[in-house]
Amino acid sequence: MTGLFATTVARRRAALFQGQAESRRLRYAAFSVGLGLWSAFAIADELFIAYAVEGTHLRLFTARLATLLAVELLPHGSGSESGR
Repeated sequence: MTGLFATTVARRRAALFQGQAESRRLRYAAFSVGLGLWSAFAIADELFIAYAVEGTHLRLFTARLATLLAVELLPHGSGSESGR
């Protein structure tokens, strides 16, 4: 009976880990699109010598990157729980 319980726990942990890996992969894909967009704008600003708007694009790129760092490094589940 103990072996069955241990096997069930191990399978659930493996499924949870796979779910987290899939979630992380999708999160990185979404942030990569946004980061690519703002870096493309910054490169276009350099090519067309549009220095007046380049600072805005760089700040948006930095904000997007900081958001990704916050999502990855801050602990999950720190808000109020939905069941209470």
